[in-house]
Amino acid sequence: SDYNQAEKYADLAVKANRYNARALVNKGNCLFLCEEYERAKELFLEAIGVEADCVEAIYNLGLVNKSIERYHEALQAFEKLNSILPKHPDVLYQLGDLCHRIGHPSKAVEWFSLLVSPKTRPTDPEILARLGQLFASMDDEAQAYHYYMEAYRYWPTNLDVIAYLGVHFVKQEAYENAIQFFERAAQIEGGNSRWRLMVASCYRRMGHNEQALKIYEDIHRESPDD
Repeated sequence: SDYNQAEKYADLAVKANRYNARALVNKGNCLFLCEEYERAKELFLEAIGVEADCVEAIYNLGLVNKSIERYHEALQAFEKLNSILPKHPDVLYQLGDLCHRIGHPSKAVEWFSLLVSPKTRPTDPEILARLGQLFASMDDEAQAYHYYMEAYRYWPTNLDVIAYLGVHFVKQEAYENAIQFFERAAQIEGGNSRWRLMVASCYRRMGHNEQALKIYEDIHRESPDD
């Protein structure tokens, strides 16, 4: 197979020159793909020993540490890489993601904010949604709402984003706005009665009991066991 050939040549290259960082990285990549993480890590570290600023070795060292949940070690690798390649989008993403994983939401916000800055990826909906999630976890509803709305603008089919915005408007007692989002979710996920139940709940809270009752009856007729 192509993989076996790649592994064979990677072995030959390392044997030919143990002080070739590229050869060490290629062999490490083969081991990484086989999920032999500790051995891959040794080769990436060896490559860095040969060539201290070998970008691929540092990046893959970060990834392998992340794969075995050594998040602090992974963070060190990506921080080093950020000093070599300042504000590279892939590195910023890894730094933000790792800070989120180790429970440093404010630091994660810093990295992800750099990632959606005007000169980087200002319209990346996944990162905008992550920022919304992080601000919500820090009880900053205004910023959470801002980023979830931005995410919705570029990703209007994501149910997590839509659900957050719908619930946000329910909390604000802006039920007509909430209904728009829950109806949108019902269009996307038609088989799930949850969204129409949310719409009915909004109508009930607005005092529109007939409209709420009609939705409840429609749901019961379609799914009598629910």
